Amino acid sequence: MAAFAISAGPVVWALCAEIFPLKGRAIGMSSAVTANWVTNFIIGLFFLTVLNALGAQMTFVMLGIINLALLVIYIFFTPETKNISLEKIEENLMSGVKLSKIGK
Repeated sequence: MAAFAISAGPVVWALCAEIFPLKGRAIGMSSAVTANWVTNFIIGLFFLTVLNALGAQMTFVMLGIINLALLVIYIFFTPETKNISLEKIEENLMSGVKLSKIGK
């Protein structure tokens, strides 16, 4: 859980804050936050059921596998936007640059 909190967990928030164009950022972030919290609710709703059915070890192994899959997705599909202004990212997005290359 600690590894998730300092790695994959914050990626969603940083990515969402950067990829929505300024004109649609409010509705985009609202939608992203809603989706994130609905997902959190669903996981919380079923966590104890899965824990009772599979046991603690298998439940956390399953969550670890999901996190490893997300790590692979982040590494290969999340664009690097370090030192790129939000305006440049938006310009790239609006001009049709592929999402994987918006930070270049």
